[in-house]
Amino acid sequence: MLATLLDHLRTNRDFTANVVAWERIPSRPARYASMSTTVDPRLVAALRGRGIEQLYSHQATAVDAVARGENVIVATATASGKSLVYTLPVLSRLAVDPAARALYLFPTKALAHDQEAETAAIINAARLPVQVNTYDGDTPRGKRSGIRQSGGVLITNPDMLHAGILPFHPTWRSLFGWSTKSTPIAASSAAMWPTSCAACSACAASTAAIRSSSAPRPPSPTRRSTPNV
Repeated sequence: MLATLLDHLRTNRDFTANVVAWERIPSRPARYASMSTTVDPRLVAALRGRGIEQLYSHQATAVDAVARGENVIVATATASGKSLVYTLPVLSRLAVDPAARALYLFPTKALAHDQEAETAAIINAARLPVQVNTYDGDTPRGKRSGIRQSGGVLITNPDMLHAGILPFHPTWRSLFGWSTKSTPIAASSAAMWPTSCAACSACAASTAAIRSSSAPRPPSPTRRSTPNV
């Protein structure tokens, strides 16, 4: 069906007038690795319930690097399982350390809420004693105080971090301050953010970059490149 749609677009003069290039990406087989031994057994069981018996090799490499305390940037194709790279080590730690906290940064509210739902689904499937909350401009004021005091995973965006969290850091004592526990930070689409963003600079420091995806590529329809509009 997608190929038919692309063939139709190729013959649409109004559409092709804005296309500067067409590219077909060849398929390739997946490269797998055993499930990391650093992943909590309850999470392993939850993944098996979803039909995931092993990780892609880039996932396993990154999960182990995060477990060693390294800063990691993963640059792979869409739908290659990047979310599990931070979800597995973060939830594995939170499952055994109630005092630990994690901060997830996403560029849009829609993506943040999608990730909250997905993270909550994994937590529930694994029956972990971990909370996950989204804190953004749409969060009701009556819930904000409780979220500031709760543990687990906090999901927000760069704008809210700079405008609604960092200026009021004393009220975020449980997340940011006066604790021997470090806070894992998961940032999405960092390359899209301004270089002046302090959070991005901090996240990017001393990174281990993993750029070759091991996820399979399906036979690809033609990918188009268009000018920015």
